[in-house]
Amino acid sequence: EECSGNGVCASSDNLKECRCFPGFRNSTCSQPDCTDQNDCSNHGTCIEPNLCQCDSGYTGYDCANFSCEALSYCSGHGTCTSFDTCSCDPGWSGRSCNIADCSSKDDCSGQGTCVAPDTCDCFPGFEGEDCSEENVPNENQPTFL
Repeated sequence: EECSGNGVCASSDNLKECRCFPGFRNSTCSQPDCTDQNDCSNHGTCIEPNLCQCDSGYTGYDCANFSCEALSYCSGHGTCTSFDTCSCDPGWSGRSCNIADCSSKDDCSGQGTCVAPDTCDCFPGFEGEDCSEENVPNENQPTFL
């Protein structure tokens, strides 16, 4: 089909030329135009006029922003600073900012799991902020009155 249905065919001096509708370009008007989106910043594909489909790891209307998609978006505990590079919030570490710091709680004394900065989830039988206290079960049956 002439001009891919995205333009009109103009003739002059036996030359046919497509004049594309807004949002399309090239000699047959078959390519969507994302000029206003910086041609998807070379990190995506123009799939419709002014609409980019970004490559993995990039986001934004023009695919210019880093998303850290492969790093689970910095686990919600950091900021994506460049392609697949997170800057972690205080108290978090690891490539994707998914490791909480419990060093002030003696790393949960080896008797619990650090679930958030300075927050321990103690294993059964242990309690306290740093899981250092044994939780001794009652030796005597309770008496109900």
